[in-house]
Amino acid sequence: MSSYKKSSEYKPGERRPRNVSTVNSVPVCENYRSSVVKEIARRINRIQNPVLPEYQIRDLNDAINKLMREKRAWELQIKELGGPDYTHVSTAKLFDDEGQKVSEEDEYRYYGRARDLPGVKELFETDITFVSEHQRKLEMQQRVLNADYYGYLTESEEAKLLEFEKQAEQSRLVELQRSAVDQQPPADWQRVRIGRIPNKTEVEQILLQRRKDALLSRLD
Repeated sequence: MSSYKKSSEYKPGERRPRNVSTVNSVPVCENYRSSVVKEIARRINRIQNPVLPEYQIRDLNDAINKLMREKRAWELQIKELGGPDYTHVSTAKLFDDEGQKVSEEDEYRYYGRARDLPGVKELFETDITFVSEHQRKLEMQQRVLNADYYGYLTESEEAKLLEFEKQAEQSRLVELQRSAVDQQPPADWQRVRIGRIPNKTEVEQILLQRRKDALLSRLD
């Protein structure tokens, strides 16, 4: 409890520690949490701007989600040190926009105009139970072109594809062999017999002899 009463130095605007566990003072943790809350509020306000381009909306939405995770980390650290429990404080009391999740299983939220982005709006209109972070980014960034288009497969999917191709190849080979057996050659068909093919040395000797014969015929 001594860490709760102890006051450490805190300078407004200074960079927050990446690891919240390195801060053992509740007042300092509360100051850092407060700075995160203010930063979230500013970005939530900015993401409502109707003139922002799509790429800035996506970047802002990712940044807000990241800051929300950081806020949660500071709140857990404050609670661990014996300070107030901020984890039960509703985000609706802190921000004008709580964000909206695609499903209960996915913690990622969409704020402001991010909910109207192409690909995102369809996610809310589609009846789905879970959208992974990887799938969500593909929907936002690639729109129509999904992972299947680029051939991105999991190990299990790739194994199934290889097995399918192997079976298809074997089936095709059996069909070719069967058609070769069933197909009869014409009545006047004769097998072409190919003699022994000369090697490189023999070919060179043959060519040399032809040159000699041609030269002798000119001399005559």
